[in-house]
Amino acid sequence: MTDPRQQSVASAARTLFDAALDADPNERRRLLDAASDDVAREAAGLLDAWHRSSGFLETGCAARRVGPWQVLGSLGVGGMGDVSLVRRGEDFEQIGALKRVRADLVTPEVLARFRVERSALARLDHPNIARLIDGGETTDGEPYLVMEFVDGEPIDRWCDDRRLDVAGRIRLILPVMEALRSAHARLVVHRDLKPSNMLVSMDGTPKLLDFGIARLLDPDGGSSPTLPAMTPRYASPEQLLAEPVTTSTDVYGIGVLVYELLTGVHPHGDADASVAEIQETILRRPPARASDALRGRTDSAAIAAARGTTAPRLSATLHGDLDIVLATALRKEPERRYATVDAFADDLRRYLEARPVTAHADSWQYRASRFIRRNRVASAAAFLLAAGAIVTSSLSVAA
Repeated sequence: MTDPRQQSVASAARTLFDAALDADPNERRRLLDAASDDVAREAAGLLDAWHRSSGFLETGCAARRVGPWQVLGSLGVGGMGDVSLVRRGEDFEQIGALKRVRADLVTPEVLARFRVERSALARLDHPNIARLIDGGETTDGEPYLVMEFVDGEPIDRWCDDRRLDVAGRIRLILPVMEALRSAHARLVVHRDLKPSNMLVSMDGTPKLLDFGIARLLDPDGGSSPTLPAMTPRYASPEQLLAEPVTTSTDVYGIGVLVYELLTGVHPHGDADASVAEIQETILRRPPARASDALRGRTDSAAIAAARGTTAPRLSATLHGDLDIVLATALRKEPERRYATVDAFADDLRRYLEARPVTAHADSWQYRASRFIRRNRVASAAAFLLAAGAIVTSSLSVAA
């Protein structure tokens, strides 16, 4: 979650970026060296993004403007739109990520979907959702929107680079799940949850972005008409079957992501699987239990090492509660999954706190095992006292 200090760092970094952008290399280095470490790191990230787009700038597009925004360079091309790094400076300095419909996709239906995204984003206000800064239409009548620029890495890469363990990965994804819950409360379903749509900033704040194929739900549970669009590897069974989309679709999507973050393996097969194979797996075959995901893989040691452990220990960590929690989120029938993303997140919190998870079959043996796990020291002491009492009793009888 962001705090006032982080906001201050971000503001100072954007100011430093603007100053460094127009400076020669020596002066730029001096400006960065004079700043605090946090501000310098964030400003350097902005400069790096600008430099990556230098080829775009050399074409003469730097002078282009969209509304009050000056286009600085390209940040990438998505399924629907071009994304550019932009700056607004008439009234105040501000950096953003501008998104427009790709020129080769401008049709009435695509433009309608783009406006749906803009409407969806306007409803959202959460510190872990990249916020909408501005929106409008070009002189040609094409819509655009400007998002908060998130200088970060996809969540899976961020975790692997820092060798985050299973508990650390769960703690990182929980704010994203809270952001998703907030979106659902505003009748917005994301429908395209994948690592590249969840960036972690340099200060460790995860951000959910790209509502490019989001749907707006009607209060009665229906959804706004949009073109069927999805990323097949992260799609739910109902998306593949063109069935009604609900918040349960996002429960499944975040379930796929959590499974992948924890196991290092996609529940629907490797990246080189064909779309047909992925669809067959999603619709017909249950994913392997999380604790079995690494079985038989030649890269199991490397995957486990990225989680700060060994393959046997990772399997042991995932065995039991996490197996059941993930299997519940990934059930093919929407009505058999967690009822809400909040219920899914609550079970993950329960796991972290060694409390019984709601997805597990209720039994006194299971609850007793969770109690012992939460209270290892006290339980061990009680066991020793009980054992001592039995021994003392036995000696007394023998005497």
